[in-house]
Amino acid sequence: CINMIEAKARENASGFKIIRPLELGDWKELPIGLEIPFEIVSHCPAHRDTPLGAVAVLADENGAARIRIGCCPSYGYLGYIDRPTSGWMKQFYLSGMWDGGEGGKKARRISSIRSGKTEGAPNDSIRLVSRLSIDAGRPVCEIGCGYGESLAYLERLGFKKLVGTEASPHRARVASEILQVPIHVAPFEDLNQAALGAHAPFALIFAHHVLEHVSDPHAVLTRSAALQTEGDYLVFSVPNAVAEPSMTILTYLPHLHSFTFEAMARLFELYGYEIVAKSADWRVVTVAGRRVAKSVVAAREVGRSPALAGRPAPQMRQKLIRGLG
Repeated sequence: CINMIEAKARENASGFKIIRPLELGDWKELPIGLEIPFEIVSHCPAHRDTPLGAVAVLADENGAARIRIGCCPSYGYLGYIDRPTSGWMKQFYLSGMWDGGEGGKKARRISSIRSGKTEGAPNDSIRLVSRLSIDAGRPVCEIGCGYGESLAYLERLGFKKLVGTEASPHRARVASEILQVPIHVAPFEDLNQAALGAHAPFALIFAHHVLEHVSDPHAVLTRSAALQTEGDYLVFSVPNAVAEPSMTILTYLPHLHSFTFEAMARLFELYGYEIVAKSADWRVVTVAGRRVAKSVVAAREVGRSPALAGRPAPQMRQKLIRGLG
């Protein structure tokens, strides 16, 4: 939330000045200085031949330090063009800036899930998984399993061979101690192939609100495809760029990407996953893909949603402006 917004118009650009945060909730302020290494990401992950066009710019008071937010003109994807390097982001997740010290609270909730006292699926990813015909006797891997809530629900659904990956040692320790399943402490895409290969092929690989945090989505899809065979399922859930709050897209650093359904579907298809199911909740993009023999992009171009009919970039710019009031 912003206490005051000083609106101004300069030539054809609209802007605002953040005076101070009024209510951060569980967000934390992070000063961005010269000590943080930056990199430039100029292309859409769903369409590498398509340069991102800047739809918003964050600047300091002098206008010198600038962070651009870009939009894919083909698929409506939004993401930082200027952002901290992958190495810096990985260290960020290892630090106390990311962990909220909720281990005890989460442990009690997971115990409640396992005992059956907590009803209902915890998130859209698990609800979609429950609709798929997956052999519960085969291995399942969760990317970014956190404290293990989703794995606990899969255990209740009857899945026997659960594996998790988690970049935060604190969260991984809690999940491993409670669930007594293998939790590999590292980003999924950085793990030695042999570490996960010992459990593969996975009937299901899934991630709930993880891909938007990952510097290189292609590395995640590449590793996933290598750990699955034809007929296996991939289920990812991310915030929907069409519905995600403007201030989250602009200022919430951990969300490096904001995907539309079109962008996510194309990314799946590039790596040989045919979209077989999706969530009905418009606030998120939750899709299930089934592994096929090769890329299916040539076989079917993803159709535009009504929200993105026409020119996505101008519409996304207007969405950001409307969201700021």
